Amino acid sequence: MVKFISREAYFWILQRLCAIYRAPVPDEPAQRLAASFHSPESLLQSARMFGFDTASRNCKAERLCNEAFPLIAWQKGQGRQSVPSALREVLRPVLLLRADQRNVLILSPGDAVPNTVPLVEFARSFTGAITAVTLHEASQQAAATLLPRAAAAASAAAPRPAYRG
Repeated sequence: MVKFISREAYFWILQRLCAIYRAPVPDEPAQRLAASFHSPESLLQSARMFGFDTASRNCKAERLCNEAFPLIAWQKGQGRQSVPSALREVLRPVLLLRADQRNVLILSPGDAVPNTVPLVEFARSFTGAITAVTLHEASQQAAATLLPRAAAAASAAAPRPAYRG
């Protein structure tokens, strides 16, 4: 069975990871990815191109509270696509921001703010697969040096009010 994710979810996850880790979204890889097949594997490959380290594994829903966050949690999508019907499965990546014994805090594609969902409800669509995503150390150092420079450049370019003394 071929597993894939929607194009919107694919780019949404990459953008949110860059936002969480304050990493710039590279233009060139994003251009090359526009026509590629959108699968969980290609998403993780793209994340690595953007400077992230990824590690996927299985985890039971009730043990999510023991994990380091944020994570990508893989949910079953809205159903199977019709082309070819039984051979393609839609997966829905969500950002798992926090979990305890009763609830999970998730950010889903298209959501502006995180939602608290009861663990029992989350477990119904959870595939049991998670992906830990961290910013690669070299990328982290580069982002840390770029942010102050970008802020200084923006400050220098900002119009200054006229002095009225």
